[in-house]
Amino acid sequence: MVKFATFVQTIKRHPLTSAFDLSLTITTMAIGVTLALAYDLEELWSDITPRERTICSEELFALGLLFALCATIFIWRRLLEERQDRTKRVLAESELQEQRSLAMADALTGLPNRREFLRCLQVSLDRSAHPTVYLLDLNGFKAINDQFGHACGDEVLKVVALRFKAAARSEDLVARLGGDEFAVLAPSLPSRKQEQSVALRFVQALSDGIEIDSRLHFIGVAIGVASAPLDGSTSTELLQSADMAMYDAKEASHSAVSFFADVKLGQTA
Repeated sequence: MVKFATFVQTIKRHPLTSAFDLSLTITTMAIGVTLALAYDLEELWSDITPRERTICSEELFALGLLFALCATIFIWRRLLEERQDRTKRVLAESELQEQRSLAMADALTGLPNRREFLRCLQVSLDRSAHPTVYLLDLNGFKAINDQFGHACGDEVLKVVALRFKAAARSEDLVARLGGDEFAVLAPSLPSRKQEQSVALRFVQALSDGIEIDSRLHFIGVAIGVASAPLDGSTSTELLQSADMAMYDAKEASHSAVSFFADVKLGQTA
């Protein structure tokens, strides 16, 4: 039943070629029946004088073969068009998926971009997962860009992205928001100690220098941490809270981790 429905849909998608093939089939059958009724097939090439008569069994068999051949060709053409349609659909879906992937990925590092990070964060909030957001801003990266050029800076960012991705847990999402700013989305962490432990994984990831063109570059990272629902119940609030905490961590001359709860407490005091 499903295959027959697909066959009918193929005819609807290709009405012109289907109508042409069907017309050709009917015309061929009509010519065959006309010849069978009008001529004696045994004398078709010697004496083609028409005479009235009935169709004998041999001619009926020949007409059946002709009908089967026409039907086979018609069905084969429809199946061929269905296969071509399916191939086009697969290619179109693949291309669309690739475009979506490119739209959600950072062109330089291949990590999810800001749009994809916000989408995943919103999904986590909608599920009441109480995620923790980490904003990571590199220390000393601007000096590398200014002194050695943007090409070198891009290579540094690629290495940083790989190290952050390796440092993350399997359930964490690492993204690049832009420039030298990265973000990590972690599922619900039940304690400050565990949040601190996750943050230190990314600090440790940059403890070794990054070698680009036989030159070793040392950079640090300032990390701001905000957790739902205490530090924000929406994606915008969480990012703002993590951003405030990150700028607090930037005041240190080395890699540091700052929690929005502490920043808020300090502001209140």
